[in-house]
This record gives sequence, structure tokens and C-alpha cells, in this order.
Amino acid sequence: MVKNLVEKLNAVYHTRMNKDTIDKMADGLKAAGEALKEHIKSGNPDVVMQVAGLAGGNKFVFATKYCSFVMPEAFPIYDSMVIKTLNKFQEMDCFYSCSNFKDLRFESLKDKGNYAEFRSIIRCFLCHYKLSASYKELDKFLWLVGKNA
Repeated sequence: MVKNLVEKLNAVYHTRMNKDTIDKMADGLKAAGEALKEHIKSGNPDVVMQVAGLAGGNKFVFATKYCSFVMPEAFPIYDSMVIKTLNKFQEMDCFYSCSNFKDLRFESLKDKGNYAEFRSIIRCFLCHYKLSASYKELDKFLWLVGKNA
């Protein structure tokens, strides 16, 4: 059942995991069991990196999608289309302010494994534009804008 879910998330969200990585991720998720699901349900952003490392290496993008599947109200999805759109809005409106923004590209959050910062950016986006959308609704919007841009 876990492997089936990993395969489906990989296929639907195009996370580019090969069969061997899918097997490793499924085994890791099975081994982590209910304790991992409870950790995800707590909403702690650190769990993303825990999931990302279950297959060896860094499967950050898959991990955000898996955590979002388990607890959509706590975990926005990180992917290239969302990042592309966030960058465009940031360039237009500077909705996210931080002292070192010139050195921070949203893409680097994946490399740094900084999911908490990504979630903060998403929250700032919602607040800046006075949106009451769920993370799922926002993900669809950002993805479609990025795809059509």
C-alpha cells in the first residue's frame, strides 16, 4: 500500500524518482510507520527533511508532496512551477521581505532543505495579497500561473 502511494505521488506530481528510489522511499516510509505520520500531523516543518532522506540523498520535492498528502493544511507543496510563479510575484511586488533577499533565490531553499522558510514565504504571499486560500488551492493557482507564464 505504501509503495502504491509513493508510485502514485511520483507519477501525478512528476517527482522524477526512478523505480529503485521509489522502492527505497516506500521501505523508509514503512519502517518509519505511524510515528512519522504523527510527526507530519504535528505540522513540524522539520519532518520534511526527515522524509526527504528516507531514500538516501535528498528527495525534498517528493517529501513536500508526501507531507502535503498526509496533512494538506500544514504543508504547502514545493515544486518548480510554484517557485517560478513566486519569483515573478516577488520581482513585481516584493511581497516577501528579508534582509538578505538579494542573496536568496527561492530555488535555493530546496538545496538548503529549508522548508520552514518556504512555508514562511507562502504565508507571506497569502497575507500580502489578502488571500484566504488553502495551501492546496494556492498550489493549484501558483502552478497554473507558472505553467502559463
